[in-house]
Amino acid sequence: IQLWHDHDPKMEPRFAILLPASETGEIVIGKHTFASVSAFIVYRTMMFYSDINDNGGADKLYQDYFRQGEDRTLVPLSEVINRFNDFKDYHYTNRLSKYAKYAIDKSYDQSRSKQVLLLSTRNKEIVYIVYCGQNQPCDKVLGAAYVRSHKQLILAGNNFVGKHLAVVRERLRAIRSTQPHVSITN
Repeated sequence: IQLWHDHDPKMEPRFAILLPASETGEIVIGKHTFASVSAFIVYRTMMFYSDINDNGGADKLYQDYFRQGEDRTLVPLSEVINRFNDFKDYHYTNRLSKYAKYAIDKSYDQSRSKQVLLLSTRNKEIVYIVYCGQNQPCDKVLGAAYVRSHKQLILAGNNFVGKHLAVVRERLRAIRSTQPHVSITN
């Protein structure tokens, strides 16, 4: 027997109840109730993405994303998936930005030549361009990509790397402005 996740017509309808996404009844796991096996999988994945490791955080996540309305009914799986995607994007962006910031800071703290090069950009805007080819994923969190909009190319993306390099540049300027000027010709 083949179970088709999208209820393909080749599958006998009576077997649809076997699908993880089937909302055929409430599933109680621990002290939480889920509308389907898929809803529980999403819940655990959300805990992973957010690094929740205590019961209070897990309960709050459950109440915020899997229950709705005054009567606190279960959220249908299609809405759980939408909520998960927003949640995942938010946490992915935060983690990626945090890790990039940490590595960029370490890199420029350890390399005087990189500091000099970065300071040589003066006040120019720094944009980290990422290439987004056809059917090729790209990360518009760390960078920005040229996209076509209304017959013109525009930059789209968060450009975290470029923005943080500008912050590092300002921090370096501030540090160097308090240091006495040393001349090698004196």
